[in-house]
Amino acid sequence: MVSLFPVAIGTKLESLWPEGPADRFPCMSNFTAPSGTVLSPDYPEGYGNNMNCVWLIQSEPGSRIHLAFNDFDLEAPYDALTVKDGEGGEVAVIGRFSGAESPTHLTSSTNTLRLEFQADHSMSGRGFNITYSSFGHNECPDPGVPINARRFGDSFQLGGSVSVVCEDGFIKTQGAETITCQLDKGKVMWSGPIPKCEGKGAESGGPFGGYNRLLRAKSEHCATSPCWFLLLAAVTQILI
Repeated sequence: MVSLFPVAIGTKLESLWPEGPADRFPCMSNFTAPSGTVLSPDYPEGYGNNMNCVWLIQSEPGSRIHLAFNDFDLEAPYDALTVKDGEGGEVAVIGRFSGAESPTHLTSSTNTLRLEFQADHSMSGRGFNITYSSFGHNECPDPGVPINARRFGDSFQLGGSVSVVCEDGFIKTQGAETITCQLDKGKVMWSGPIPKCEGKGAESGGPFGGYNRLLRAKSEHCATSPCWFLLLAAVTQILI
């Protein structure tokens, strides 16, 4: 195991991991581009032990930063990612995440975000893949385009709205068809999550959803009583 020591931003990658590959994602970096990606080291193969990484994201003054958690898997509760908003004496922790639990999106109130990742001496998860983008103070972040859907509207300014229509064969299973960029408790944010479009069998669990629920219910009942014949009857209903 390679020991990691605090280093100054700009230190060559090879000095961070003298025995590791040259293309490993750096454990400490500053990001000033309008958008980019932050990966845990060796993602998605699993990060190492004894990690203490810091990534600083800074956008233009007067703007904010949006994080999209594309994939997240850490050893709970010992490995964690802490997200801090602001710099200097005005820093607020807006989230600490471990395990597989993380928000889909996270938005700063300032133009600076600090991501701190700590891992203990044993075990690890897959790691994380987080993309960031900066946007104006009176704007909402780009909500993206849902899979299996078309999005209408490209105004993310305060008061603007976007609508989503599911493709043929898919139905809306989350959110409203139209979301609006609004001011809520002093924060500019979308009125709700962007809709999700899934196959028409998603809500019922697919063509065998009812049978699956029946079989599950009988299995739970038989866990406390000798009624294996009920399970056999349930399977027979599925096969007929």
